[in-house]
Amino acid sequence: MKKEDIQFKMIKTLSGLYDERELSFMSRILWEDVFSDIDLSNKEVKLDIIIDRLNNGEPLQYVMGVADFYGLKFKVNPAVLIPRPETEELVALVIQREKNKSSLEILDIGTGSGCIAISLKKALEQHIVSACDVSEEAIIVAKENASLNEVHVTFDLYDFSNKKSWKKEHIYDVIISNPPYIAQNEKSKLAKQVLDFEPHSALFSPNEDALFFYKLIHEYTFNHLKKGGRLYLELNEFNAKEVLALFQQFGFSELELVQDLQGKERILYGVKM
Repeated sequence: MKKEDIQFKMIKTLSGLYDERELSFMSRILWEDVFSDIDLSNKEVKLDIIIDRLNNGEPLQYVMGVADFYGLKFKVNPAVLIPRPETEELVALVIQREKNKSSLEILDIGTGSGCIAISLKKALEQHIVSACDVSEEAIIVAKENASLNEVHVTFDLYDFSNKKSWKKEHIYDVIISNPPYIAQNEKSKLAKQVLDFEPHSALFSPNEDALFFYKLIHEYTFNHLKKGGRLYLELNEFNAKEVLALFQQFGFSELELVQDLQGKERILYGVKM
């Protein structure tokens, strides 16, 4: 079985769900990341299994068990979100603004697969990077990804929404987060692939307040972000200005809404006063 055979069969069987351009891209990824290590006799069987899973709407990254992010490979499964291109832009901004500093302590809140923390540690070897998540399964995946990418990141399991779990003694130079920012009443707006397969705890605010986690992070910075420390938050483009207004109330200067490559306001940057 050749690369062209995989593409032909995928177009033939999945054209009702995906357009030809998507299927061409997917077949190339499968050829490079999955079929390169499979014996010729097993390729046909493996492809049939993959097509069945894709036909049920399962995202390609879960089917393969791996996703690309910021030039690195990350193991993924339904316990963690699939890394998004807009999160790569968050990582790129942090690297750009923090690369010339030394010996920083960085915290990633709600790490999931660990893609943010691990990518930062890979690029900013001089810094100490820690991360936390409420999901034990996510922490397991994140630790595997740190090993896979040969970096040391400290991963802690705790519920950030429980203020009693906050480590009182630790203060950071940089705090980063891509928190759950979709309100419960917005579920119907999501693609079926996302809603049916990705972890709801990483997608949705636990109540109807889409700013729930941003408010918690704002409060957390009072005692856990150093004076002059930097904050980087990924945003929902539809309530970015509300998050900005929250942090404008007190505690921060140099607040900035950073647009992504599509011109959408997707990142909040601020410096603690």
